[in-house]
Amino acid sequence: MMTTTPADATYVSDWELIKHPDDYRRHFITSDTRMVAGDADLGGMVTLSVQGEQHRHGPVTRYGYLDGSGAFTAAQLRTLAAECLNMADQLDA
Repeated sequence: MMTTTPADATYVSDWELIKHPDDYRRHFITSDTRMVAGDADLGGMVTLSVQGEQHRHGPVTRYGYLDGSGAFTAAQLRTLAAECLNMADQLDA
């Protein structure tokens, strides 16, 4: 079983059996997390993070994860869009 943790992971779950005996995976979260504030009076806040899965034989799949809600002005949405593009660039690298 592959046990090398992705170098930038700040959290790594235990190995979990997903579908069948050859499909063990573990979830991880990296240190690259961004927060974009929206309208404070209306609870606007989005957290963007890079997360992923590592299969037991070593392959790693990374993805962007967004969590948030609330109201955002046009300028705040542009900031959020720029951070999403930055995250996409990381995932492409």
